[in-house]
Amino acid sequence: MNIKIPQITESISELKSLTRKSLKGYQKQRRTMLYLYRSGQVKTRQQAAETIGVHRSQNELSRCLCVSSL
Repeated sequence: MNIKIPQITESISELKSLTRKSLKGYQKQRRTMLYLYRSGQVKTRQQAAETIGVHRSQNELSRCLCVSSL
């Protein structure tokens, strides 16, 4: 199953700030993943999963990529 990367509208600095303010683990993972994509540090789901420490086929990665609000 391919999960499309959502369009990231937040700026790099905004994502960095939001990540620092994250209180819940899943929010921090999601924001970190979006930051990594937006900043160009990762290009694939595999790279992102390895960077944030989850397996790319796990539900955590799917949850990080869901299109819910930040």
